Amino acid sequence: EGKRKDARKRFRLEGTAGDITASVNGTIAAGQRDPEVEFKAQVQDAARLAGAFDIKGVPSQTLQVAGHMAVSPTQLKLTGVSAILGGAQVTLDGAIARAGERTATTRFDFSTDSLAHLGHGLPAISAQVSGDLLGTSGQFEFSNLSAVLGKTRLAGTMKIARTPEHHIDADLSSP
Repeated sequence: EGKRKDARKRFRLEGTAGDITASVNGTIAAGQRDPEVEFKAQVQDAARLAGAFDIKGVPSQTLQVAGHMAVSPTQLKLTGVSAILGGAQVTLDGAIARAGERTATTRFDFSTDSLAHLGHGLPAISAQVSGDLLGTSGQFEFSNLSAVLGKTRLAGTMKIARTPEHHIDADLSSP
């Protein structure tokens, strides 16, 4: 019985634009549009990049992004996606729906030795937050939250409505 090989083609792209460097390595099935990619990008001045999109308050620090993404007709699957800005890091694993209602289901871990790295006016305390996130067009729903902010420990759930008022409903406890 003949075995059919998965005829996947490999590709590699690298580029630089000003102080932005990026690379993408991946595979794509012949005749398909379902790539799998490993990506990396670095921006020397995150504030300048954010300013190009009229986003304010981003610190002038190096931003690094990396991870793995697999694309299918129904979802974008993210594995080991990380972003590092100054002394802060977040990692994500999960999926973003491409069909039907646009939802994102991810597991996240965030840590920093000082929230002050992320912007003026934030306290110089360490922070670690992890949990599960379900994002829909109407709200962000956090579950299995576990946080340490300075010396304060918190656990619980939180919902943030995606409305102009950003209504927050939280059930948090501190042991």
